[in-house]
Amino acid sequence: MLDVVCDIIIIVSVVIAANLVSWIVDRTWHPSKRRIHNDLIAWQVGTLGTIYAVIIGFMLLTVWTKYDAAQANADLEANTLVSINRIAVNLSPSQKDEIQKAAREYVDFMIRREWPDMEHRQAAHDSDRLMRRLNKAILAGKPSDPAQNVLLDHAVTELSTMTECRRMRQTQCNAELPVVLWFILVLGGTVTILISCLLGTESKCLHVLLISALSFMITLSIVAIADINQPFQGATHVAPTGFIRASQTLQEENGS
Repeated sequence: MLDVVCDIIIIVSVVIAANLVSWIVDRTWHPSKRRIHNDLIAWQVGTLGTIYAVIIGFMLLTVWTKYDAAQANADLEANTLVSINRIAVNLSPSQKDEIQKAAREYVDFMIRREWPDMEHRQAAHDSDRLMRRLNKAILAGKPSDPAQNVLLDHAVTELSTMTECRRMRQTQCNAELPVVLWFILVLGGTVTILISCLLGTESKCLHVLLISALSFMITLSIVAIADINQPFQGATHVAPTGFIRASQTLQEENGS
């Protein structure tokens, strides 16, 4: 799990290391002697750069799709809880009070405990108890007329959707890219940067600028993938925005 400070340190360190390698190459193999090989080296850099750019783009698309799905799933979980709370208004007073109380406790727990625990990749098992309580409150109802029976059916359907979203969120919290893909990303970026250091140029400042820009963009892309790869951890993570809105809605509708 990376924060903003770690991201900056990694990026700056890689840029400095790339220029240090370039300086070592210049000391051991003078740029004037490397210029005759520029056509071959430039071709290699261009080919590797294109292949690596495709890999980076694919990885970014993959992790962003996963991140976006995690955000939508969390919002859906919160929305289904609001729907259950609204359905409870038309049920018997005792069942309504029990469902609404369980819904408020669940929302508060998500904001205060579940999200902080997920940021540290810890399981908050108390949420299982709250889910069972909400399930029990809904299934304990005995409809007095067909209308209430339909409402209970809707409540059960919403609860089923909410349970599925919750399980999906817990799965997404621990999902990561395979190690082999990280190996490809890091090794590919390292090789691309190292080959670019072999180019022989008359202007050292220009060479430093090009190497710095290339290493910066490659490292920035890898760091972005690392952050987005864990939707509920790191500098960029899914916030409990849906549950915060749900909490406000429950307070307004329940008058508490």
